[in-house]
Amino acid sequence: MLRRIAEKNLGMGATPDEASDDIIKLQGVNKTIVERLLNEDITTLTQIACCDPVRLAMRSNLAFNFVTDRMNQAPAWMYFQDGPYAIRPLGMRGAVEIKSLIDSYDEATGPDHDRAVAAMPLIATAIKQEKKTLQIAFRQIAEDPYTIFLHEVWTWFERGVMSLLAWLDG
Repeated sequence: MLRRIAEKNLGMGATPDEASDDIIKLQGVNKTIVERLLNEDITTLTQIACCDPVRLAMRSNLAFNFVTDRMNQAPAWMYFQDGPYAIRPLGMRGAVEIKSLIDSYDEATGPDHDRAVAAMPLIATAIKQEKKTLQIAFRQIAEDPYTIFLHEVWTWFERGVMSLLAWLDG
């Protein structure tokens, strides 16, 4: 609270460059969450995208799944600025979804491949980008080590939930 009062009274708001890299754009982030992240020196999208999620979760008292979901969203904002607003309705919230799309796109044949091929021009149109440059950016996101880590975490979590549901049904 003191930080907000000081910023307001001293006119120390974000510069235009800082505002474009603001983590409050991420879904589920409000001023309270921003302050908790500030206490851990997380102030930009790049920092949240490349943070240690275990350390951040423990130190900020935010749930691990919450932290990894913000990490998932951050690369899309870093590459496409306001584009994530346009592609969220198309099922593209962040890096994990982009990696899944690229993995399906790269399959030789099959229904997932066909859906990915059909989705690519729709996504490109939604964010006003050429299909080829969109593919380059999506591949950069999909091949990022943090994206691969998040994809593995989410796959592990999904398998665990499915196993638990099967056990409950059995």
